[in-house]
Amino acid sequence: MKTPPAAIALLLISEAALCGSWSYIGGAYPHAAFIESTTILDEGQNTKGFWLAMVNVDKSLPFDTVVNYVQVDCHQRQLRALQSDFYLRGKRMGGDVIPTLWQHIIPDSMGESYLLFVCQKYDPMNYAIPDTPAMELWKIAQPLIKNNK
Repeated sequence: MKTPPAAIALLLISEAALCGSWSYIGGAYPHAAFIESTTILDEGQNTKGFWLAMVNVDKSLPFDTVVNYVQVDCHQRQLRALQSDFYLRGKRMGGDVIPTLWQHIIPDSMGESYLLFVCQKYDPMNYAIPDTPAMELWKIAQPLIKNNK
């Protein structure tokens, strides 16, 4: 069986995103969101793809970080996740590649923050964390999350 070029490209991009330049987007307690800013892809038809890391401090969850590959339709103001990987203290706990349905972006939500960052390069936090593996963000994010409490 031949591997489709899109699957190979996604794999290569995922490897690059795991140790990249993460920009802090914000988040309400107990979460912090980061977008990998150097691997944002223009996928055509007003759609962009990007890596999103969500870090949480909720000890009841079996993970502290979720890294998602997300698509956003800049014109229709919709987004969807295509891939998710779950980490606990830097160790991969599992993941899936089941694409979700397109969802409308709610105004003044984190989804709108992702859209503005990816589609319009609007970075209100201006807080980049260069050369950091996604699975290490949980260490950096703890004080950011606690400050939002």
